Amino acid sequence: MEQPSYEMRRQQLLSRLIRQKNGAVVDAMESLSGESGLLSYGVSLPTLKTIVLSYPKDHAFADYLFHTDIRELKLSAVYLSEGLKVTSSQMDSWKLDFVTFEIAVLCGSALFWQSPDAYETALRWISTESDAVVLRTSLIILSRLVSEGRLSSEKDRCLFLLDQISALFHREEGVILMGLSSLLEWLVRKNGSNRELINCFLQSRSSTGSSLADSLLEEISYW
Repeated sequence: MEQPSYEMRRQQLLSRLIRQKNGAVVDAMESLSGESGLLSYGVSLPTLKTIVLSYPKDHAFADYLFHTDIRELKLSAVYLSEGLKVTSSQMDSWKLDFVTFEIAVLCGSALFWQSPDAYETALRWISTESDAVVLRTSLIILSRLVSEGRLSSEKDRCLFLLDQISALFHREEGVILMGLSSLLEWLVRKNGSNRELINCFLQSRSSTGSSLADSLLEEISYW
């Protein structure tokens, strides 16, 4: 029997998702979707995740879905993808479609960190990218790697990461602050001896006028 085409499968999945549309979510996302050019049916993320996870993983089909202009299909692509098959070139391709913060965060936290190329790609983005959303995604990837124990939190690794992210402290965006906060907190949680090291680093950044460092110095005592 001939297998359904990607387009037919896309329509079937979308029809199922649309039946779960939520007017309140549509209203909340209306302005964001309008700015991004995405069509949104307002399906909540937990509902979407439950539906999509009832399907088998299909990495190629997921890539097809991600390059549509419908919010729910882009998000579905993250859950249909196979993390170990994600390559640096795929991450580079998908980041061009980070048209909303929601999509970027989900890619980083639920998928990209599982890639064999995750660490190298995140560091490359930090050193070469200027877009705040892409930079936040890089920090999310690194945070997940540390939290899941796939990236060492020992002193030498911590020092290296601090050196890599030091240039971000001249930025002012709140999304970058959130990403830095998560990464540094996990480095402390996984290895308490990093607290003093990170505190000294933040004080040095603060002395250069970094408002991000000032904010993080207020948070570090709670980690």
